Amino acid sequence: MPNLLLFFLFFFESKVITIVDFETNKPIPFASFISLKDAKGGYADENGLINFNGDANESFIVSCTGYLPDTVNFNVKTIQLKPLVIVLPTINVTAKKGNIKTKNIGFYKKSTWKSFLSQFKYEFYTFIPNPDTATNWQIKSIKLALQGQRNGKRKGDFEYFKIRPFLKDVRGRKPNNDLLKNDITVDVYKGDRSVIINLSEPILLPKGGCFVGFEQIGYALENNKFYIYSDYATSSIEEKVFINIPMLKSNSRSLWRVKNGKGWYGSPFDENDVFAFGLEVMY
Repeated sequence: MPNLLLFFLFFFESKVITIVDFETNKPIPFASFISLKDAKGGYADENGLINFNGDANESFIVSCTGYLPDTVNFNVKTIQLKPLVIVLPTINVTAKKGNIKTKNIGFYKKSTWKSFLSQFKYEFYTFIPNPDTATNWQIKSIKLALQGQRNGKRKGDFEYFKIRPFLKDVRGRKPNNDLLKNDITVDVYKGDRSVIINLSEPILLPKGGCFVGFEQIGYALENNKFYIYSDYATSSIEEKVFINIPMLKSNSRSLWRVKNGKGWYGSPFDENDVFAFGLEVMY
């Protein structure tokens, strides 16, 4: 029995790990981690801290938009992620004053809302086709149709949930490399039915289209308690918050999967009902 106890204590640890920028050594808030063994994982908090309680020798993928993902085991105190250098095409767009046009691509008009339990570490994507490859389309903002709800009797205590939006290019009809240079997190508040995310600088829409999507990081109650989604949290999350996403007929298609999972659900080109993510472009 003593030997068995020592074996358990050796391989299973309860510890706090910090994720930092390799160059600046500053904490990276809400970076994600997921086990290569069983897909368990979660997110760091706003200070880059992970509360880990598990097998210290298990391998994990640690990632965040704007950084190179790294595979590590959790027998370390600090994880350093290297910034990812993203080189995007530069274009000049000229237009007469008052002649700049905006266009919503793939956004909903009439829709049916579907609910997904937000504690599951899903990432959702919708394919956005290029409407005219002869035109240089600049992506200046992302418009997502999302709504949160809390089950139970005290629904009024729900305040917001936090998401991380993505823009990715396409490879093999699946989301591939990041188009966003920097990490973005957004709070979607109670009563919101959509959120507009302005980019720090325009991004050229690839000729082959792109995927726009998000993952959910956690949620807050009105008592200022914020819950980070993690399979290794020090205390269990008793609340259940649902993310509602509208569905509609569209020429876009949607995919979703467990965070960093191998298998995808849905098909980007074979279904009629898709998530009504929207993309606003200017030309």
